[in-house]
Amino acid sequence: MRIMPADWNKKAGRYSAWTDPREHAFTLDVPAGWTIDGGLYRLDASQVHVQVHGFAPNGAGMVFIGDAQRPKNYVEPNMQLMQLGLMQGANYSPNGGAPWLCWPFQAADAYAQGWLQQRFPDARISASRHRPDIEQRYVAIAMQGGMNVRYSAGEFDLAFADGRTGFLTVTTSVFPSSMASMWQVIDFGGFVAAPGDPERVGAAFARMLGTIALDPRWHAQQNRMSEQTAAASLASMREARAQQQQAFDQRWAAAEQQQQTYNDRWAADENRQREQRHATGNTVELYDPETGERFETVNDSNYYWRDPRDAAPSAVGTDADFNLDPAQLRRLQRIGPDGKPLP
Repeated sequence: MRIMPADWNKKAGRYSAWTDPREHAFTLDVPAGWTIDGGLYRLDASQVHVQVHGFAPNGAGMVFIGDAQRPKNYVEPNMQLMQLGLMQGANYSPNGGAPWLCWPFQAADAYAQGWLQQRFPDARISASRHRPDIEQRYVAIAMQGGMNVRYSAGEFDLAFADGRTGFLTVTTSVFPSSMASMWQVIDFGGFVAAPGDPERVGAAFARMLGTIALDPRWHAQQNRMSEQTAAASLASMREARAQQQQAFDQRWAAAEQQQQTYNDRWAADENRQREQRHATGNTVELYDPETGERFETVNDSNYYWRDPRDAAPSAVGTDADFNLDPAQLRRLQRIGPDGKPLP
């Protein structure tokens, strides 16, 4: 079963205009005799929910457009948000307004399945249809504004254990960002019909959905508020990223300091072990400043000299600071307790 606007005339009844009672933000056609409730639900200056429920007489069916009980705006969890303490399921409010829920992006089919399990546990999706035409239409609009947005759209037929049938249409969008990718449920609606005449309820849904019209004055005012909120949100996100970078720099500096402390302790332990080894074995460590070589010899002199003609490192010791053969021998330096050559 697929109820589309082309079916309006086949199942047409009497309709009347219904106006959003909350902010007079929109109007739509509703079937005569139906009970209608809902309207525009405002979360903050820029975030609004549209929810309209229509109930046919005698329980023949219901139409739903939007769901104000579920979040509309989400932000995908990432490492940057996690470092700020925002895990999956947390509320993210960069500009102090209504929070966005930290939750992984859901394509239309995944969102529809999750919504159905929560709202109608006894129902199942009996058929589904991907709607690339809807996705392409939204992509074209986004490209006109220079935005890189991905869309997922689908339709779903519903079957209930008691014989009722239904229909659901869902479109989600995600705006990729290096700071925080945000995603939304931009289209959501459907109907549930009692056994016997689902086409009539479906035609009512198509008529209601297809005749939604925003009030131009309300729309202009909402755009101005959204632009102001978007600017504030961008500034807040930049500030949050700067704070995150500062925190990262501080952690990096602390890690470097900790590593330096470890290196100093390691070097001190090596020096103590070397001094203990020299004391036990009566040896001394020498350094050749010309070649950079280090080697050990017996500690039986005050000064040591090296003959570069010898292939293997060797030292000549003297008690006085006197070079026996200045033409051939060069002065060696002792290695001190800190592991560095002494003057």
